[in-house]
Amino acid sequence: MTQLAGKHALITGGLGCIGQAMVQVFAGAGARVTVLDRPALDATALPNGTGWLGVDLNDLAGAQMRAGAAGRFDILVNNAALSSIGHFRTSALKTTKRNCASKNWRGWGLVVASSKLAATH
Repeated sequence: MTQLAGKHALITGGLGCIGQAMVQVFAGAGARVTVLDRPALDATALPNGTGWLGVDLNDLAGAQMRAGAAGRFDILVNNAALSSIGHFRTSALKTTKRNCASKNWRGWGLVVASSKLAATH
C-alpha cells in the first residue's frame, strides 16, 4: 500500500502496544514515520527507517525543539499517555493543541486522537 506515500507522520506514544501497531500501519501505507516517546524507553523495536525522538511530552519546550528538528509533518497521531481529567472532547483538544504547538505543519494535515482510558461525555 502506498496511500500515504510522501506523507510524514508523527506518532506520540509510538513505543506502546497500540503505538507500535500504528507505526506498522502508517509505515505499511507508505508514510515516513517519526515516533515521539519518553527517552527511557527502548526504541530498538521500531522498524528500520522510523525516526525516533526520545523526549517526554511533559517537557513541552524540549518536545517542540526535537519535533522541529525532525522536519515537517502531515499527520499527527496523539497516542501518548498524558493524564487529563475531564470530557474527552476537551481533553483531546487540549492534547492536540499541545502536540501541534510547533510550526512544522505543511499547511494541511490529519490529526488522530486516541484514548486508552474511560472518558465522560
